[in-house]
Amino acid sequence: MGLKRWRSSGDAGQRLLAGWMVLLAASLWGTAGVASRWIHEAETADAIDIGFWRLGLAVPLLFLVARLQSPLPGTMLKQNGMTLLIMGLCLAGFQVGYFAAIATLGVAVATLLAICTIPVVAALLAWPWYGEAITPWAALALLGAVIGAGLIVTGAESPDLPGTGGLLLGLPLALGASFCFALLTLVSRRMSHSATPLWSATFTLAIAALVLGSFVLLRSGGIPANTGGTWAALAWIALLPTAVAYALFYAGVRLITSATAGMLILAEPLTANVLAWAIHGERLGKLGWSGAALLLSAMALMAWAGRQPRSPK
Repeated sequence: MGLKRWRSSGDAGQRLLAGWMVLLAASLWGTAGVASRWIHEAETADAIDIGFWRLGLAVPLLFLVARLQSPLPGTMLKQNGMTLLIMGLCLAGFQVGYFAAIATLGVAVATLLAICTIPVVAALLAWPWYGEAITPWAALALLGAVIGAGLIVTGAESPDLPGTGGLLLGLPLALGASFCFALLTLVSRRMSHSATPLWSATFTLAIAALVLGSFVLLRSGGIPANTGGTWAALAWIALLPTAVAYALFYAGVRLITSATAGMLILAEPLTANVLAWAIHGERLGKLGWSGAALLLSAMALMAWAGRQPRSPK
């Protein structure tokens, strides 16, 4: 009996540690948008440049972590080459859409729209793709997400929030980013069992970096201005919200339920909004915060219903 209690206590401790790891990963993801806005304001790089350098600098670190955890699955690329290619294209699209939306809408609005709508969009796509019925809970979450998004856009009071023209550009960028990542999560279901999550993430990031790098080369640009602040921000985005966060997420998510992971991931938009308010003076206003609460509740409801994607942005 004593041995069983000891083992149970050990399992509970591991799950608690795993939960803290996922929470820290989500919080780190929330810092990427604030750093990218600083780079945009310095006018040293655009969304494609930031996405490329974020992924390009992070891939070697992720490869090292993945290699330390397990050897490269010999049949992974052969069995999942096309799936990884599509996932990489989706991730590249997400990076560009998300960072461009931040430059247009600001961190708070762009993060809430791009991140919190992912589970809802994934549920809508899974309906015709995998034949997964939209449950009443999912329908309620969808309704809440639509209303919440509308309140966020109409209620935001940030001094630099764009006018109608900017919103018409920023909204499709944010929702396009959400669509790309939702599609990525659905395509990832086709990965064979030979592919471990961290190796899958590493190769997905590598393919996305190559895609964005090709556009950087075509434009004969991509090298940010030689300022210490810009490179420090890029190093931060690549190291902590990408390499470290992915490693923490995949190490922790194996030991907790998907519903728990989905709830903990709410720390990403919350962190982004707090930092956007503290650093950039962005304000959502009463209507905006009501919309944020509604959108976060919709995300939590999807997680509780078991539809929360297990991959991060």
